[in-house]
Amino acid sequence: KIKSSAGMAMKALGAIGIGLSIGAIGAYFTNLVKSSIEAADRLGELAKATGTNVEFLSAMQGAVKTAGGDLEGFAKGINKLQQFMVAAAEGAEKNVNAFQKLGVSFQNTDGTMRKTEDTFLDMAQAFSEIADGPAKTALGVEIFSKQWQVMAVLVANGKDGLKEAMETARALGLVLDQEAADA
Repeated sequence: KIKSSAGMAMKALGAIGIGLSIGAIGAYFTNLVKSSIEAADRLGELAKATGTNVEFLSAMQGAVKTAGGDLEGFAKGINKLQQFMVAAAEGAEKNVNAFQKLGVSFQNTDGTMRKTEDTFLDMAQAFSEIADGPAKTALGVEIFSKQWQVMAVLVANGKDGLKEAMETARALGLVLDQEAADA
């Protein structure tokens, strides 16, 4: 199928005076497939490391890059959030107070931990409603540590802004699911 596509591409390019060898086109497609597989593998690894899912991470990837970050840094921020949630669930007063200040719950009504993705989106909304300044920065750093620099840009447009960015990624076909990452 690739050879057929490459042949069609050769004919089309040849018609406008560009000569490429089938080997060059084959190498291009091989590199494209290889980099796609590596990217899917990396998303799968990050999903496992963060306890989130491939779909969430791949949907967030464009927003993270636009915010000046990289997916690994975002994953570190998500890990910090998870640690903060666990400490709050274990009764750490400063952590519980931080969630209360934001008006965000880290637990479901039955006492189980909420999904990190949902908690993050709610936090984005809460942070977007706080005026910029030292108090907002201190709270962000308390929760996300060094990753607050990128997280601050991500949460600036709130939950709706992040959901819109995620939907754009889906519409562009940039979102992978777990099955694709496992393949």
